[in-house]
Amino acid sequence: MRSRPSAGTRPPIAGDAVAALVLLAGGAALVLHFGRLGFMPLDQSIVFDGAWRILSGQVPYRDFSTPSGVTPIVMQAPLFALLGPTWLAYCLHAAIVNGLFCVTVFLVLRTFATPLLPAVAYALASGVLLYPPIGTPYLEQHAFFFLLLALLLLLRACTVVSPGHTLALAALVPPTLVAAFLAKQNVVLFGSLALLAVALLAPRDLAQARRVLVGGAAGLLASLGALVALGLALGVDPAMAANGLLWLPIDTGVAREVRVDRMARSLAFMLSSQVAAVAGIALLAVVAARHARQRLLGRGGGLHRTALLALVLALALLATCLLFLANTKNHPANGCPYFFLALGLTHQAARTLLPAGLRRGAEAGLGAICMLVLGLDVWSFTARVNAPRMVNDLVFLPALAARPATRELSFLRLQTPRRSGVTAPDLDRLVSFLRERGEDFFLLGDSSILYALSGRPSLSPSLWFHPGLTFPAPGAPGFAEWDAEIGRRILAGNVRWVVLEGPETWMRVRLDQIPSLARAVRETGEVRTRFGPFTVIELRR
Repeated sequence: MRSRPSAGTRPPIAGDAVAALVLLAGGAALVLHFGRLGFMPLDQSIVFDGAWRILSGQVPYRDFSTPSGVTPIVMQAPLFALLGPTWLAYCLHAAIVNGLFCVTVFLVLRTFATPLLPAVAYALASGVLLYPPIGTPYLEQHAFFFLLLALLLLLRACTVVSPGHTLALAALVPPTLVAAFLAKQNVVLFGSLALLAVALLAPRDLAQARRVLVGGAAGLLASLGALVALGLALGVDPAMAANGLLWLPIDTGVAREVRVDRMARSLAFMLSSQVAAVAGIALLAVVAARHARQRLLGRGGGLHRTALLALVLALALLATCLLFLANTKNHPANGCPYFFLALGLTHQAARTLLPAGLRRGAEAGLGAICMLVLGLDVWSFTARVNAPRMVNDLVFLPALAARPATRELSFLRLQTPRRSGVTAPDLDRLVSFLRERGEDFFLLGDSSILYALSGRPSLSPSLWFHPGLTFPAPGAPGFAEWDAEIGRRILAGNVRWVVLEGPETWMRVRLDQIPSLARAVRETGEVRTRFGPFTVIELRR
């Protein structure tokens, strides 16, 4: 049997390690710059509060439920333990992941023998897309990173020569995918297209494909066994975990469907995605035609199989982003981290297909065109999305930003989003109030960083308030039990204060929609104190 060629022979360039360090630092610096600008209560509080809960001794799916985000929450907790629950520690986490994402993009491209400088350019540009739009640790961004890391491991497992290395690398793929799944499930679902492309096209021969399968199966069994053992040790409720990780997200995903209009909106944001898609499709036809012709002439088609893998992977990565955006309500700029990688893979495939006699001049022209597209898109995305904090519902104006006096938030430059009236002085005064009182409170709102900042335990059974996703919608099965749990926690925690963040939360949950909380306020609520949009109600004890 004729063996399949590897995905590419990576040039032995000594500068790879230096390039990786530069990418790690550059990707991190991008996030540290943009992560301190702006503040949206909902998205930028989820991981913060989740990590604080873990430091307080709480366990996901035992003490609180969440449909996603476990991976970034668990990763954030050690940083808070080391540096305290500060905005700098928060941004530092996102910065490190962004830098590692740049390095992973670089390694994928180098696996396809992309020259050093173009690989660095595409990798550093990719760091503009992943974390700078939101700036702080988030669910989807971690899922995109771990999915790409799993793709890199699978690609290397399929192309290394050593059987032992193949088994080891393949065994690492399932736990990496588990980390992606626990961050955000639908990213892994749509990313299966790219995984399938690598699994089918990358193995060197049938024997290597078998070793990848064996290693992957072993890694999967080990991962599932470790999860079950850890869950039993921590007292995780299996029903709560299944409901939070599977049934509620599935119901939400089915209800949202795949919206083509959202996909079109996303495409309009990025010129490179359209260039890569059109170029990929056209080159794919050329590859198929040339490969078929060579087979008819009895020649090997190995060189072109490598290009075919690069093109199919580029299209699969684009499809992953676009299907994700079509199935969510995310801003179209907050789900396209693979666009520049897809362009880089298309560029490399085109280089591979250039006729030998025209390679020097044609390659220079191709590189100039791709770098021009890359430069224009990086500039456009930075100016239109990252700088004005568009994803965070802001048009950021430095003159209006304020540094909170609260020490833990000193790294933050806060500006009030359109739908939130929260200002830096409001946060400072409310945090001081809660610290001085030193008693437990229940927050109906999205600024759940208040628990960590005041040093009090988070009491909601859900990580954030999203009917139908983080808890059953009012009137749905399970809602009465969820509401009763809030009542039990208010009594057990001897809650003295109820904090209302405006008339409704970001996802439009009102006090009267949570009967146990509304009853406590109605029957025992007395003094009301206002701090901007926050109303603090004292409960009689």
